[in-house]
Amino acid sequence: MISSEFFKDRELLDEIQSQAESLDSTESAPVKKFINYAVDRSIESALNIFTDEYGSEQTFVTESVIKAQGRPAILIQNQTYQTPRSQVWKNRLEVSRNKLEQAISAVGRIEIQNHYQNNDDVVGTGWLISNDIIVTNKHVAENFAETTSNDGFTFKQGPYGTIRAVMDFREEHRLDDELEFFVEKILFMEKNNWNVPDIAFLKIRTFGIDETGKPINLSVTPLTLATDDEVKTAEFVATIGYPGDYRDSESLLGTSITLEHLRNIFRSRYRKCLMPGKLIKNLDSPFNFQVMCHDCSTLPGCSGSPVIDLKTGKVLGLHFGGINGDRNFAVHVHVIREYIARIL
Repeated sequence: MISSEFFKDRELLDEIQSQAESLDSTESAPVKKFINYAVDRSIESALNIFTDEYGSEQTFVTESVIKAQGRPAILIQNQTYQTPRSQVWKNRLEVSRNKLEQAISAVGRIEIQNHYQNNDDVVGTGWLISNDIIVTNKHVAENFAETTSNDGFTFKQGPYGTIRAVMDFREEHRLDDELEFFVEKILFMEKNNWNVPDIAFLKIRTFGIDETGKPINLSVTPLTLATDDEVKTAEFVATIGYPGDYRDSESLLGTSITLEHLRNIFRSRYRKCLMPGKLIKNLDSPFNFQVMCHDCSTLPGCSGSPVIDLKTGKVLGLHFGGINGDRNFAVHVHVIREYIARIL
């Protein structure tokens, strides 16, 4: 389901309805009608009326057509994002291009080694908050980290030795380039409790060797955290991360037609993407800590992504999960700052 906040964006809706003219008539009419229903009613009511009229299969098709343009996953290549199909999003992103490109360079893919023979796995996303410290989710870090008896942290042992973690700042669309740096130390990992922030801090080496054997040093500007005042005025946002295999979502969504149309949104697996959307404000939270909600398109693999304010290029939150088809959750930047002050 598309968030109700989506249907308050008149500029984007007008564009989608206009471009629906180029679709086959069997798709264009439902798109226009769905948008009209959702603008005039609650999204839940619109879905019920539309499904009664067109059936559940057509509802999934129509939603995916709308979301592919309205909440795209834009591929990143050569440290910049590709031009989105939506002119509205193209204009909104263009004014922040320099800030977004700087943010893109500070986000990386977290991979683990030695947990299975000759196999590296992607476990999530992380981003630099200082020259050698990355922040990610606790549920990402626990793939390779664990607590010790004295409340410290260490790397887990796998069947082939110590499980190691690597931060790769590249892994972009159709490029084999890598920029990898080993995770050197687990600085902090929150308890395994859904009522505490899903957050972890890792120290990485700032030197390494590239795929040709040449020594490299990490030279990336860390992301900047937004102030409380900047959070209040934020509206349009983007997450930057590595959406995983859309085929994994079949079990979550339960329909092959939804799976088929996820392909229209997520066109690459575990490659760096920029996913624009909007903050969803004034919603009740099921958590006992401060969160913010957004409606950017995400998949497993995006865990640990920064939520970036398009206006300032600064971090508003740390994405950690969501309610499928409703909203996504991020650890609020105010909470991140509190952890930094207490731990680092």
